[in-house]
Order: sequence, then C-alpha cells, then structure tokens
Amino acid sequence: MHLTSKQLFLLFVPFITAALVYNLSDYILKNSASLFPKHNEYSNSELERKTYTYLQIEAKNTNYKEIKKKFYARKTNAQWISNVIFLKNAPAEVSEKVINKKIQTKKQTQTIWNLEAVFSKEKVAIINGKFVSKADTVDGATLLKIENNRVLLELQHKKGKKWIYLFH
Repeated sequence: MHLTSKQLFLLFVPFITAALVYNLSDYILKNSASLFPKHNEYSNSELERKTYTYLQIEAKNTNYKEIKKKFYARKTNAQWISNVIFLKNAPAEVSEKVINKKIQTKKQTQTIWNLEAVFSKEKVAIINGKFVSKADTVDGATLLKIENNRVLLELQHKKGKKWIYLFH
C-alpha cells in the first residue's frame, strides 16, 4: 500500500500544527488576550463593601432631602403661625403696629449671619434660612469658602472677610 503525497500531507498536518502551537504557546497567549475582554470576578466581601457604601450614600441623600423639605416647611409654618394665630384675633391697628415695629427693628439692627447647616461635600450651606453655595450672595455678603463647621463670607458694606461658625 502506497500513500500519495496529498495523503501524507494530510496525515502529518495535525502533528506539525500541534508542535507549532506547543512551541509558540506563550506568544499566542500574550497576543490573544487582547482579543478577548477581561471579566472582573467579585468576591462576596467586595460586593458587600460596595453595597454598604451605596447604602451609606443613599441614606445621606435621603437625610439631605428631608432636611431640605423641613427647612422649606419651617419658613411657611412660621409665616402661618405669625399671620393666623398671633394676629388673627388682634384689632387691625395692633397688627399694623406689630408689623411696623418689626420693620423698624430690622432696619436698626446690624446684619447678623446665622449659619444653620453645612454640607461640605455638596458645597452647600444654609445661612439665614437660605441655601447658598460658593459665590452666592446672602444679606450683603458673598460666600467664599465652605468647610466642615464654618464658612467664610466677604462683606460688601465693610469691605472685609468674616468666618461664621456653625456652633458659636
């Protein structure tokens, strides 16, 4: 029995291919890695850590939204209390005197900035009942810097700077 050259070629091709793949396996692996994307495997502890971080961020966001909602509700509640409860039963002359007295005392007093809350990561603060961020103006002062428990204001009428503390 004699084999033709074509049959001999077909017989030895798998052996030659296997030898080439074996000898060039390192090169093939290095270059084929770019063809297939890498998939990150996550351990349970890493997933738990990421979940915990996400839940912390979500809780802070929820807390911030509740504070913001209460802040806006406080202003409307104060107006309602002063208008409906305090001045409801009073005669018209008394209510006008009270309103005029409030306006006069505001004009006479010096501007006071009350820092009510600081959200340093979000770069937002509540000063005199207003949400302000960097470069915003509140009652004649421009907000320059926000830190954990204080803010720096640039006073427009006095041409100076002043630190306002959260707990003073």
